[in-house]
Amino acid sequence: MGQPDLADRSGLRLERSDTAFTVAFVVEGSPASEAGLQVGDRIVAVNAAPSVSLALDEVRSLLKGAIGSQVSLSLDRGPVVVLLRDL
Repeated sequence: MGQPDLADRSGLRLERSDTAFTVAFVVEGSPASEAGLQVGDRIVAVNAAPSVSLALDEVRSLLKGAIGSQVSLSLDRGPVVVLLRDL
């Protein structure tokens, strides 16, 4: 397990494991919360790229993207799209 990520325009804090990113915290009322993400969700792909091929810094950069941009997350339990905005 790695260090948790800081909240960004998505409202997520993530931890890195060998094969996925795990949601460590979801800011209430954030885009991530509105998209239905929950603590403990395992993110197995980001914008169709397998999590195993991504560094935490790459995912942080995507989640700090432009306001109004979308990030597609594939979870163990199904796909989610997060629309980024200021928190």
